[in-house]
Amino acid sequence: MFLLLTGLLCLAGAALAAPQRVAVDPHFYDYDARAPFEVTLEPFSTLYATGTGFHALRVTFPSPVTTPYAVNNTVTGFLFLPDTPGPHPVMLVEHEWLPTTLATEFEQSASLAKAGIAAFLIIQPYSYNRRPLLRVEDVELLSGDVHQMVGALRQAVLDAQRAFDWLEKRPDIDPTRMGVSGISLGGVLAPLIAGVDRRARVLVTIGGVPDSGGLKFEFDYPPQDVIAEIYRSGCIPDQQS
Repeated sequence: MFLLLTGLLCLAGAALAAPQRVAVDPHFYDYDARAPFEVTLEPFSTLYATGTGFHALRVTFPSPVTTPYAVNNTVTGFLFLPDTPGPHPVMLVEHEWLPTTLATEFEQSASLAKAGIAAFLIIQPYSYNRRPLLRVEDVELLSGDVHQMVGALRQAVLDAQRAFDWLEKRPDIDPTRMGVSGISLGGVLAPLIAGVDRRARVLVTIGGVPDSGGLKFEFDYPPQDVIAEIYRSGCIPDQQS
């Protein structure tokens, strides 16, 4: 949770440090949306999503971002489709931080599909099957290395945009009715994705942190050594000096 705060403090740095301003790169989330990419599909089923009225596919495609960790460079997703004729609205589903089973997200996606709404559950960078087998310190989506984390959060947004690129071209998806939802960490990522990509017409956030700055300054969380590391990173000016 404290690492969530770190990333959001970076984004809010200018507001916290007025009159100093943090430079904003207008091209930070740019990528080549026209570049072709290969998508693989295979039938998928799970005990966490049972019942009738829908079917699911396991989807993989290359991330628009290349990292030093090959396992992190392929995006995995799970597309839950209603059995009724389309085109269907679709929700991109962002999972919680470091899930082990995806049980909640599978159930959510299946429930959407049973209600006539397609769902695409996307695996975030450095999560689930995208984590390096040999653990490397601070190589996580939420990391003590602020610059690593900012890059990973950027990759999460671009991966979601690439998913929208693919979904909007499917004949069973209505590209004018796409949205994004998220749980916990996903509830923080979902508004960021919706703010960057206006193809997301609907936003649902569940258990995201709405005021990370208040969490830090009012409740003294995270611990002071973590706060010191945030300031040392240069992401925001040191307010304690």
